[in-house]
Amino acid sequence: MKIALAMMVTEGEAPYLRLHLPVYKCAVDGIMVVFERGEYIEDEVAAIKSSFPEPEWIVRDFHNDWGEMFNFGIDAVEHSQCRYDALLRIDPDEAMFSSDVDKVRSYLETYDLLWLSRINYWMDREHYSPQYGHDYQARAWRLNCGIRLSGQHHESVSLSQHTQVNYLPDVTIHHYGDIGRERVLKRDLHYLNVAREQAGHPPLTERPADREFPTRENVLYTGPQPIDPNVVGKYAPFKE
Repeated sequence: MKIALAMMVTEGEAPYLRLHLPVYKCAVDGIMVVFERGEYIEDEVAAIKSSFPEPEWIVRDFHNDWGEMFNFGIDAVEHSQCRYDALLRIDPDEAMFSSDVDKVRSYLETYDLLWLSRINYWMDREHYSPQYGHDYQARAWRLNCGIRLSGQHHESVSLSQHTQVNYLPDVTIHHYGDIGRERVLKRDLHYLNVAREQAGHPPLTERPADREFPTRENVLYTGPQPIDPNVVGKYAPFKE
């Protein structure tokens, strides 16, 4: 079972890539990255090459449709000369234990599609949002089975496309996208603009000054993590 790591990478994500990729790079057989045409991505390319000396990537125009964008990556993995059997999708702001990637490889011998559990950290690497529970994500599947994503902003796989599906509560993606005050505010503006777009309003370039700071229930996370926050810092790879 030969597995490709597949991800979409945007400008500014080099700090995540430098921190997260080394944790599980040896558990996959290669990487395929989708970049948006026109972005300044030199730092991101350098960060990827520090973990994967011979990465593959494609550069595409972005049509404000994340499902479509990642499907370009699926096509590229399926046509890669590396002859991959399956892919694992992990975003730059996420990480996994290499041992969990090994479990994914084993399960894909039997199943076409795997839904992995995700923990969403909030504000720092020591706290998470319990209201999401097991935030299952369709993130690993066998290639050449017709599996594609749909959804403009919250892309996912439709279960109706598949028969051999399994949910894995013991295989965890650790999501650090909401770490640090600056990152939280940036993501809040992004989703505010998504809502404005859906309502037919133009996007904002700055977050409204009178908009309240985002809040979310969070509790101390006491389980193991792929990267110890006591070692890298509770706000890594950023400052508070």
